[in-house]
Amino acid sequence: NTAFIILASAVLGQVLGALLYFVISRLAPFIHKPSAYTVSLKQLFLLWFVIVLCWLPGFLAYFPGICSYDFSIQMGQVETSTYSDHHPFMHTLCIQFFWNLGNTLFSSGTAGIAMYTIFQMLILSGACTYSLYILNKCKLHKYWIYGLTVFYGLFPVNSFMSISVTKDTIFAAFVLFMTASSLYLIHAFITKASCKYECIVFALSSIGVIYFRNNGRYAIIAMITIILLLMIFHRICLRQYIPILSLSVAALLIAITTLNLTQSAINCTQGDRREMLSIPIQQWARIITRHEQELDTETVTFIKQCINEKGLYEYNPYISDPVKRHTNTSVILNNAGTYIRTYIKLFLEYPDEYMNAFLMQNSGFLYIFDTSHAWINYNPDIAGYGYIQTHELSDELASRDIYKTSVLPNLYKALEQWTNENAYLKIPVLNILMAPGIWFSILLFVLASIFTRKRYQLLIPVAFILGYYLTLFLGPTVQLRYIYPVMLFTVFMLIFNIHLPHSKNYTQ
Repeated sequence: NTAFIILASAVLGQVLGALLYFVISRLAPFIHKPSAYTVSLKQLFLLWFVIVLCWLPGFLAYFPGICSYDFSIQMGQVETSTYSDHHPFMHTLCIQFFWNLGNTLFSSGTAGIAMYTIFQMLILSGACTYSLYILNKCKLHKYWIYGLTVFYGLFPVNSFMSISVTKDTIFAAFVLFMTASSLYLIHAFITKASCKYECIVFALSSIGVIYFRNNGRYAIIAMITIILLLMIFHRICLRQYIPILSLSVAALLIAITTLNLTQSAINCTQGDRREMLSIPIQQWARIITRHEQELDTETVTFIKQCINEKGLYEYNPYISDPVKRHTNTSVILNNAGTYIRTYIKLFLEYPDEYMNAFLMQNSGFLYIFDTSHAWINYNPDIAGYGYIQTHELSDELASRDIYKTSVLPNLYKALEQWTNENAYLKIPVLNILMAPGIWFSILLFVLASIFTRKRYQLLIPVAFILGYYLTLFLGPTVQLRYIYPVMLFTVFMLIFNIHLPHSKNYTQ
C-alpha cells in the first residue's frame, strides 16, 4: 500500500507539474520582452532590503533567535572545548565566535547569539538577492524577479529558518549561491559572457556546502561524477564542463584539506557514525518486532548485540532516533563481515519489510499529501516540537547567559501557537507547499524537462541536489531543516528552466 501511494503521488505530481509548466511557458513569451529587463543594481539592493524587512518581525519576536535543534549540544562543545565532527565543527566555531564576541563587547551571551542570528539572516538574504541578480543578468523579465522576491520574503519557512540557529540555514544559503552561480557559468559559456566573479562565488560556495553539512561532500562528489559523465557522453559542450569540473574538484580538495587541518588543530574527535546506519537498523527493528519468532537464535542474538533490546522495541517507522540511540556502532564495525552476511540474509527473507521500513521512514519526502512529517517530534506536554521546531532548553540557555527576550511578545505567542499546532496543515495550498513531498515531485519534473529538452548542462546543479537527497533517504527522519535547501533550489531552478525555451543555443 505504501509503495502504491507513493507511486500514485509521484504520477499526480508529474501531472500537476506538467499542467503548471504548460500554463507558465505559454505565458512566458508574452512577457519576455527586451524592454522589460529593467531591474537595476539599486532596485536589487532594495529587494534585498525588502526580504530582510519581511523576516525582521520574526527575529524581534524570537529575539535573540530560535536556539533549537542541535544548539545546546554545540554550546556544550563550546564550553568544554571538546569538539566532535558529528555536527559540522565549522558551524560550532561560528557560534563560539559570536557568543564570545557578545560576551566581550556587551558582557552578554544573548547579544552574541543575536549577532549570530543577524549574521545568518544576512548570509541567507544575500544568497536570495544574489539569485535575483543572476536572473537579472540572464535577462529574465522583472516580474519573475519580483515574484521570487515575494517567495523569499513571505514564504513562512524562509522567515523561521533565517532566525533558527542551525547549520542547515547557512548550508541552504551556500546551496543557493552555488546553484545560481553554476547556472550562470553555464549561461556565460554559451553566450560568451564574462563570468570571473561567478567562478569565485561557485568555488567558495562549493567549499561552504562541505563546511556546513557533513553530507555536503557526498553531494559534491555526485555533481563531479555527473560532470565527468557529461564530458564523456555530451562532447558537444566539452569546453563548458572543464572549468566547472576544475572548480568543483579544487573546492572539494580545499574543503577536505582545511577541515582536516582545523580538526587536528582543535583536537576535534570523530563522532559516532551510527546515523549512517539509520535505514539498516530501522529495517532490523521492524523485522524483530514483527518476525522475531521466525528467526533463528543466532540471528536474533547478533541483532540484539548490535541494537539493545530496548531500542528494538521502541521502533517508530517514521524516525530512527529511538532505535539509533540504543545502537552499538562498535559491535557492527568490529563484526562487519557478520553484519553484511546477516543484512543480506534478512533482505532475501524479508524484502517487503526492508522496502516498507525504507518507504515509511521516507514517506514525508516522497508522498505529496503526507502529514507524518508534522508530528514526528510532537509532544503534547512540551511546546515547540512541531514541523517548524522552536523548542529551547531555557535552563541550559540561562546557564550560558542566553535569555529569550522577545521584543514582540504577542507575535511570539501567536507564532508559537501556529507552529506548535502545525496550523499550516489547515491552510489550503500552504499545506502542500510546506510539505516535503511536493518538492521532490517538482524536482523530478524539472529533471524530466531537462532530458526532454536536451538541456543536459543543467544536470550539474541537479546532480548536487539529487546527491544530497540520497543522503536524506538514508538518514534518520524527515525534518524541515533537511528539506529547506531543496525548497530554495527547486524554486530557483524551476524559474530558470522556464526561461530556457528562449535560449536555443543550449542544445548546440
